[in-house]
Amino acid sequence: MALQRAPQIGFDTFIVSAPTPFRRDDCRGLMENAPEVVRRYFPDYPEIYARRGWTMFDHIDRVYDSRKASRILGFVCRTGFAEVLAEAGRGG
Repeated sequence: MALQRAPQIGFDTFIVSAPTPFRRDDCRGLMENAPEVVRRYFPDYPEIYARRGWTMFDHIDRVYDSRKASRILGFVCRTGFAEVLAEAGRGG
């Protein structure tokens, strides 16, 4: 997508990642108690993680925002945390 759009946009820097489910006002909570914030968005994550023997980070100190890549390049990841979590919940 970047190569196709290069003649129109020139040089730029993009974060290419899945869209974040978090909002700016989640930042403090993510630093202080990430599991609580994640649970608000994904209430079934603790059960799925426990079944798989996974643990959530105590804190998340950075969140990448890919909206610029979406807006300018038209790039949107096909999967994000919600899709990966759903697959893990199905045993995938």
